[in-house]
Amino acid sequence: MYVQRRLAWARLVLQPLTLVATMTVIAIACILVYLVKYENGHAHDSAVKNGNNLAEAIEHYLSSSIRSADEMLLLARSYLTIHQDEQSFLSWIRQSRIAESAFRMTLVGSDGKIKFSSTGTQVAGLDVRDRDYFQAHVDSESDELFISKPLKFRATGRWSIVVSRRVNLSDGSFAGVINAAFEYDRLEKFLSSLELDTGGFIALIGLDGIIRARAVDGRLMPEAIGRSLPDANALRLYKQAPSGHYWMTGGEFEQSRRMVTYRLVKGFPLIVLIAQIERNILVRAEATKKAYYGFASAAATVVLLAAAFGISRRRKLTIASEALKDTNARFSTALAHMSQGLCMFDAAHRIVVANDRYRELFQLPAELIQPGTNLAKILDYRIAAGNYGGPALNGDVTAYFNHSDEFQEELSDGRVVLTICGKTNEGGWLTTHKDISERLKHEAQVLFLAHHDALTGLPNRAVFWERMADACARHRRLGMLFNILVLDLDRFKQVNDTLGHPAGDTLLIQVAGRLKSTLRDTDVLARLGGDEFALVQSCETDPRGSAQSLASRIINAIVEPFTIGAEEVTIGTSIGIALAPEHGTTSDGLLKMADLALYHAKSQGGSSYAFFDPAFSAAANDQRQIEDDLRSAITLGQLELHYQPIVDATTMDTRGVEALLRWRHPQKGLINPEQFVPSAEASGLITRIGEWVLLTACMEAANWPSTIKLAVNLSAVQFRSPRLADQVICALAQSGLPPERLELEITETALVRNQSECLAVLRQFKAVGISIALDDFGTGYSSLSHLTTFPFDKIKIDKSFTQNITKRADSAAVISAILALAQSLDVETTAEGVETEEQLKLLRMAGVSSIQGHLIKRPGPASELRFSSRSFHQKVGHAA
Repeated sequence: MYVQRRLAWARLVLQPLTLVATMTVIAIACILVYLVKYENGHAHDSAVKNGNNLAEAIEHYLSSSIRSADEMLLLARSYLTIHQDEQSFLSWIRQSRIAESAFRMTLVGSDGKIKFSSTGTQVAGLDVRDRDYFQAHVDSESDELFISKPLKFRATGRWSIVVSRRVNLSDGSFAGVINAAFEYDRLEKFLSSLELDTGGFIALIGLDGIIRARAVDGRLMPEAIGRSLPDANALRLYKQAPSGHYWMTGGEFEQSRRMVTYRLVKGFPLIVLIAQIERNILVRAEATKKAYYGFASAAATVVLLAAAFGISRRRKLTIASEALKDTNARFSTALAHMSQGLCMFDAAHRIVVANDRYRELFQLPAELIQPGTNLAKILDYRIAAGNYGGPALNGDVTAYFNHSDEFQEELSDGRVVLTICGKTNEGGWLTTHKDISERLKHEAQVLFLAHHDALTGLPNRAVFWERMADACARHRRLGMLFNILVLDLDRFKQVNDTLGHPAGDTLLIQVAGRLKSTLRDTDVLARLGGDEFALVQSCETDPRGSAQSLASRIINAIVEPFTIGAEEVTIGTSIGIALAPEHGTTSDGLLKMADLALYHAKSQGGSSYAFFDPAFSAAANDQRQIEDDLRSAITLGQLELHYQPIVDATTMDTRGVEALLRWRHPQKGLINPEQFVPSAEASGLITRIGEWVLLTACMEAANWPSTIKLAVNLSAVQFRSPRLADQVICALAQSGLPPERLELEITETALVRNQSECLAVLRQFKAVGISIALDDFGTGYSSLSHLTTFPFDKIKIDKSFTQNITKRADSAAVISAILALAQSLDVETTAEGVETEEQLKLLRMAGVSSIQGHLIKRPGPASELRFSSRSFHQKVGHAA
């Protein structure tokens, strides 16, 4: 179709009318080009002629002026040679026409000093030996006229050009110089009388390349006098021809393009330059060309419009003849490519047109969709094939249209077709049919995902809340009993950290399967998020016993190992239980109580269950009160730092100081960290507190002796903050404390919970020179693996071993083993909690590096710190 249209256009373009119009436009264009070229050439020739005329006029003016001046010089010199009397010569000059001329005549003696001037004697005695006209004659015996460079008279300050001749004595020796000055005022007056377009200039150039005069718009430009000509074309071209022209762009004095006409002043070493701006030369030509363009455009437009009118009429005839054919072709193409089935019936229910998609949807033979086929025949075929799901007909096919404007048909193969019926203006019907099977499946899937967990397929939190609300409503109406159980997996995070999140997802799917296997059909299990599940257990009698039995089944089911790929994983679960109506009758209250019971069960070590106890609420309230008070303490500045020295076990010299957090409560007094740090960790406040501790301690330590290290404890929760490394670096930067004087202490508990995160951050600290100490060593269950995983700088022996060293042999053995291990790993050791001299003595004998405890000094404000070892020696002198 596209090719046919293009061929039709080609035939129209090749018509005689089109060819005549084209040739006419081409002829108009050729004439326009000739006329434009003629006008440009005429303007150029006129500019050349005008420049030559001006240059010739200036040449005549200069030649006559210089000759007149030379004639006066020759006449005056002859009189002076004959009479040899300067006084009579001066009198003669003043009486002759020379005094009345435009030239100022001056006589210079052989010593270079002016003897007199035709305009007066005020210049007598001036020394002009440095002038070029004097130098030219004193050094040469030739009798030639000399034309000087432009010079400014010292007496008048006016610019002039001097013509001069040599004066000799009777024996031919040098007697001086006689000259005539041609002042620029006279030249400017002449140049201003010449007609030159605005922006053009006139210049007089010596053959030496020095500008004698330059005028723009009839006004001399003093700043150009005496300067070298930047454009050397005239100096080069005059040797080939005494006159001519060339084009010049830019230059020292002008930026636009100019035509420069030059002419050599005959008999004198001067060149006249006339510059005319190109835009002024072409101004009249441009106006004429615009008229030509307008006429040509109008003529071409008339020709083209006439041709276009003829082509348009022929094209309309061509389009009209092919329109019906194109419309039918497009309609057929549209029907063939429709995603919907379409069928049009006339008023007698016979097919007018139908597409292949209609036949495919209802699996009809091709002959049944031919124009003229009755709808009743089509419906009979579909009913016989078991492929009809529309409205009941009862022998009347009109019911197919009148049943509804839109209805769904479910076919025998499971597909669902949406049929839409519409009446035409002629009394017939137009039906469209669309397969919506996939859309319905997608909608069902979206509906399912809105109410179920995408990973496990269990009901989600929203459904769980609905089921709890239903259970509460049944209890109010019928008195039915039910329980709420909340589950949290133990050690699930370790699976994510060690095996990755895909393994964690696989584990959750398997956990969901095991949980469902422990339930009855009446129980509702849901995943609330992460590794937290909840269920509603219905029961007729003994709610506590039913909940206990179900909790035990769940714990036993979950504790069995899971297989994930090639790995065998063992986890547990903690369960919190709330009974209705014993513990409450509302969804919010029951779920909150089950959460409190879950918290208590997890605190028991995991793999256990707990029923809600009112004491849990009191504990939770106490916990919230502590958190509220702690927030106020941060804002009001009630937190403070105490410091405890760490001394060398042998020399008793202070090696470091540990910063210890205290809370000075307005009612309870000074509170140790054991009483509020767990609450700070649970609420997340420890991150803000830890940042304050770091900065405050570093600012204080910056004032201590450079040999004293600062030890600061880091909470396990702080390692979860992505800003921990930035906080440490900022504290060092703000305080100015060198990194090598900071020692960060981390507990084994933090490593167990966040091993991968902890080790990554600790390596950053080591890289900048910060020391790392493993605190409370010996109380965890994986200490040796931690020592091999990360190179700690120090091990701090827990005070429980230190304080039992004199009481229990096993504590002494543990300390000996720790010290031996530290020595083999080249790691320092600090014994915490040293309170007696006997403990100190045994620790020294065992080889501990440093000690810390009440025996040395109790924690106190920074003002109490003393870094001298003398007091420590006196205090523990007996242990030495």
